[in-house]
Amino acid sequence: MAMQATTLGRVIRTAARQDRSPATDRELLRRFADGGDQDAFAALVRRHTGLVLGVCRRALANDQDAEDACQATFLILARKAGSGRWQSSIANWLFMTARRVAHDLRRTAKRRAKREGRAAVPESVPPVDRMTGRELLAVLDEELDHLPSIYREPLLLYYQADLSREEIAARLGLSAATVKIRLERGRKKLGDALTRRGVAMSAGLLTLLATSRAGASPPRLVDAIRALTAGEIPPAVAALARGVAVKGLTYRIVMSLAAAVAVTVVGIGLGTLKSTAGQPPERPGATAPDKGPAAKPAPDASKTVTFSGRVLDPSGKPQSGAKLVLLGWIGETKDLGTTGSDGRFKVQVPADLRPLDLVARADGVGIDFVELRRADPKEEIELHMVKDNAVRGRIVSSQGEPMAGVQVVAIEIHVYTNELLDDALADWKWKELRHGFPPGVKWRWHDVGVLPAATTDADGKFTLAGVGAERLVRLRVRGKGLAESEFTVVNRAGFDPKPYNEATTEKFARSPKEGQVFPLIWKRMLSGPDSTVIAEVEKPIRGVIKDAATGKPRAGVQVRLAREGRELLPFMLRATTDSEGRYEIHGARKAKSYFLEVDGDVTTRHLATELLADDTVGYEPVTANFATKKGVIVTGKVIDGGTKKPIPGIVEIGVLNDNAFVKDYPAFDGTSYTVTPDDGTFRVLTIPGRVLLMGGPDFRRLPDGEGARALYKQPAPDPNYPQYFHKDAPGRIYFGYRYGMIRGNSCKVLDIKADAEVVTQDIVVERVDK
Repeated sequence: MAMQATTLGRVIRTAARQDRSPATDRELLRRFADGGDQDAFAALVRRHTGLVLGVCRRALANDQDAEDACQATFLILARKAGSGRWQSSIANWLFMTARRVAHDLRRTAKRRAKREGRAAVPESVPPVDRMTGRELLAVLDEELDHLPSIYREPLLLYYQADLSREEIAARLGLSAATVKIRLERGRKKLGDALTRRGVAMSAGLLTLLATSRAGASPPRLVDAIRALTAGEIPPAVAALARGVAVKGLTYRIVMSLAAAVAVTVVGIGLGTLKSTAGQPPERPGATAPDKGPAAKPAPDASKTVTFSGRVLDPSGKPQSGAKLVLLGWIGETKDLGTTGSDGRFKVQVPADLRPLDLVARADGVGIDFVELRRADPKEEIELHMVKDNAVRGRIVSSQGEPMAGVQVVAIEIHVYTNELLDDALADWKWKELRHGFPPGVKWRWHDVGVLPAATTDADGKFTLAGVGAERLVRLRVRGKGLAESEFTVVNRAGFDPKPYNEATTEKFARSPKEGQVFPLIWKRMLSGPDSTVIAEVEKPIRGVIKDAATGKPRAGVQVRLAREGRELLPFMLRATTDSEGRYEIHGARKAKSYFLEVDGDVTTRHLATELLADDTVGYEPVTANFATKKGVIVTGKVIDGGTKKPIPGIVEIGVLNDNAFVKDYPAFDGTSYTVTPDDGTFRVLTIPGRVLLMGGPDFRRLPDGEGARALYKQPAPDPNYPQYFHKDAPGRIYFGYRYGMIRGNSCKVLDIKADAEVVTQDIVVERVDK
């Protein structure tokens, strides 16, 4: 039976505005755990109560039970805040924990009902044709539960937390392109799973998820949750939390992408190494998949902040001559000089600290680094070099021949408590953490050429120094004619990866602490600091990018390889077209298919384009030619309806579901998004026909910050086109070609003529009447 929007409409609740401060969940938990910062915990409660309460309400029969389960989930979170093992987002953890707490409460109710001779709470769902809206949503939660976390978490944040793809990317530390792909794959996997259960998503996944939010969290509930940290714990809540904790079900239940890389550790005999680390930022030259102007102007170089401090060697003595490097955004570096004989330094850096890290390195020791936005310019920075353990190895071909001139580069370094790997290895061996690297004290990612690197000699051997002993390191291998690949090194002298990799090949993993068995989804392998790696031959991808109407080549256009077969890449490979529109991507692995992307260009009006190319025989090059079409530029300003002045904003435009021109633009994904400069101007690309222009203030750049949200009205449907808005959530959901979540505080349907090139339409956001 198809799941109808009208059925789901009966369980709709008005969604609460989520906390959107730039701090990650991990940062807020750290502030709460380290300093008892109640405001930080309150921010987490505001940010996630809707998600948690929604899960509990869908699983339990009455609101009181749901609120008790919600409080118990946050009580467990508060008690575990100091564990130091949190990811940047805890949406996955909260979803899984809330489901477990609600399940325990249902089971308790069932036993109580049986003792009292009443009808038991049903434990299984009825046939699809007899399901209520809430029961259908319970099936949805169950299938979400089964999704790998890399797909579940973006779906939760996009639909349940109402974050944009760009906000999700910032929250998870991913690129917007990666978030887009994970959302698409997550929707597909979820849809397939529901179809197998007889629940078709005819009304769309947007309706399933977005209309099932818990609603504005009751102030009394938020207050009750905050009171938990002060020891005011209702007995029922305490019992629920204690029951889950006793069974050991509150560890991080998260899974990761098994992104295979084409390297094999010789001597282990366990097949191809794979990397499942969280997606790093994109490589140099990367742009967001959207098609509008830059998010904001370049920072004023004249505005700087001065930091001072000292660098110490592994014994705690001043490290003289240590080189100081500023790591900016992707690929950007700046040498800042060296430390004096007393190990001291004073450096000036741009005032926009968000993307800046300060790195200290010196010969014979391991590097140290600090994220400057976490540092106080009024206090001295202290960087501690560590003992080093050089990573050595050999790169050979599949025939065992040495490969000379191959680069081996450290692209990610993870540091753990007391500069020891013990905790990380314990997590790894027993698979109690299934999302990328076990989190530690800090980590640093940067692209090739910044962190320590080495090149193989005539015998294929390399020695990579400077990453530091007792650290987890991700290394990338790249060379002419080779597929780019990655492998993970445990940089501990004498480390034997065999027992860890044998455990990884098992179908199930068992926790020694609790005796719990669960499926082992990811298959990442580890390597010791002295390994032989087999490199795979590359699969070249080449083609031409032309204008679809004129056939003329397009020069200077970047092409990205985002997927190989069904696997997302742990890194994106790129190429830029020459004067004749030709490109050639090197470093790809052989796969069944190759998903490529070209960004839109508002200067030429060419729309963003996607292409799926099939594999060829053997290692013959893949040809993937793009015929890019021109679209329509929608331009204007985001304007405050109260002051009548432009304000910085966000703008999204989505193609509506009955747009007659969709068939002419099959390679366009249906949406475009941009962040305006401070003057509110925007230029966004779309196609002719009916589209929905949405937008609103970028609260992060308003004087009142997030507090300004209360000043503006929520979006209302365009009264001239009521057919495009969900009747039960008209200000939240529209019926789009691919997507349907209304963004910002205003929306308007545009009917663009076929021959239009530029359409001017301001976005006016109205203030709440006082």
